[in-house]
Amino acid sequence: MAICKMQPGSLLFCATPVENLFIEEYLPQAPAEYVKVYLYGLMNCYYPDSAASGISQLAQVLSLTEEQVREAFNYWQEKGLVQFQFENGVSSVLYKVFPRDTRGFVEAQDDPNRFLELNRNIEKLFEPRQLTPRELDSVHRWIDSYRFPEESAILLCQYCIRMHGRDVAIAYMNTVAENWASEGLIAPEKIREHLELRSAERRDVISILASLGIIKRSATEAEMALYKKWTENWGFDRDAIDYVCLQSASAKQPNMKYIDTILNSLRENNLFTRAEIEMYLEERNQQRRDALEIQQAMGVSGAPSPTLIQCMQTWRSTYGYDVPVFLLAAKEIGMRGQKTLGALENVLKTWNRMNLLSQEDVQRYLENQDRATDDVSVILQRLHLEYAPNEQSRQAYLIWTNNWNFSMDAILRAADEVVNSGIQYNRMQALHRLLQDWYNRGITGTEASVAPPQAPATGEQNESLNYSQRSDSMDDVLMDL
Repeated sequence: MAICKMQPGSLLFCATPVENLFIEEYLPQAPAEYVKVYLYGLMNCYYPDSAASGISQLAQVLSLTEEQVREAFNYWQEKGLVQFQFENGVSSVLYKVFPRDTRGFVEAQDDPNRFLELNRNIEKLFEPRQLTPRELDSVHRWIDSYRFPEESAILLCQYCIRMHGRDVAIAYMNTVAENWASEGLIAPEKIREHLELRSAERRDVISILASLGIIKRSATEAEMALYKKWTENWGFDRDAIDYVCLQSASAKQPNMKYIDTILNSLRENNLFTRAEIEMYLEERNQQRRDALEIQQAMGVSGAPSPTLIQCMQTWRSTYGYDVPVFLLAAKEIGMRGQKTLGALENVLKTWNRMNLLSQEDVQRYLENQDRATDDVSVILQRLHLEYAPNEQSRQAYLIWTNNWNFSMDAILRAADEVVNSGIQYNRMQALHRLLQDWYNRGITGTEASVAPPQAPATGEQNESLNYSQRSDSMDDVLMDL
């Protein structure tokens, strides 16, 4: 940073020195826009803190196009007053001291006929189109501004004709020249190497377009840029790209932008090789198949739910279950007529709270539940009850068999006593209380099963049912237990 500089805001009150030599020798013949560019650039040289940062900003300040600004600097470079420079891929304009001979007068300009041979060779390339003197001057400026050898200028013209035909705009050619110069593509050998690489890339892109069903045109520059990004910036190889295109061929009107979206998603998941992508897609497809099977077990139709797929990941980490257990839970709620993910998760949560930690644990539990359902059906028939087994009756049965150790024979004998007692209502409640009374009195399942049933005499109370009565409901009994 300079030790001395002007006070901020003082630019408008300062002056920019312009030699009269410029006004006398150069200004009269120069186009007005070119003079504007030269003078504003000269002011930037004297006051760099306020200078434009690039061609685009300079064009904006002067109400010109970027192409007009470049043409202006090319004009002044041809006059020997400025020189384009490229350093680390960044272009700048160096203002030079006016060229003079030993006497102090302006030096004579280069021989105007020095490009005659080059002009003839370039004009042959564009036949039958006739290039204007201004277009030829643009080619000359590539040599003066960017230090292109004449052979490199011819290679650039050939490339542009191959890309856009003989009617290619000179503005496009100037942009290519600037880009090549900024990339260090000056020598003919480097340009040929670059063009060979570009040709191979173009063949690759055309092949990719064909795999997507696009066969009636060549690759555009935008598509070439996408392919370069995929291979050079993102690190995908051709095999991986071909595989993604193959998987996307069935999509509606697939194109390079569509493939770009897919590859970007794969890149964010650190998937770059065909093997990694295949494994990822197979896992995703398996998740969709699993979700579809679970939905069908629940009685839900339609495509696999993305929400269900996400929930499956959560349930795996929360409960330690996997697809086989999810299916068992889905079948359970399906039989109940419940079709929501909330109901499915409640079943999983209940099983986990019951310490059913594996698929085997759950299957044993469900088998016990099925057996309990079958046995409860027999008991309900014995009680002359017509409703189907429910969760309450199954839980009561498990208490009778697991907690109180009654056999099925003992339970059925107790059911017969309830029926013979003449009780008409709440027979399951009465059966529960009778078995509880037997349990409290120490009557084992074996003793109960061999005790002969005693049918009550007419008008007499059956003594086996003469136990302490409770006023609470079956719900209260099971809650207490």
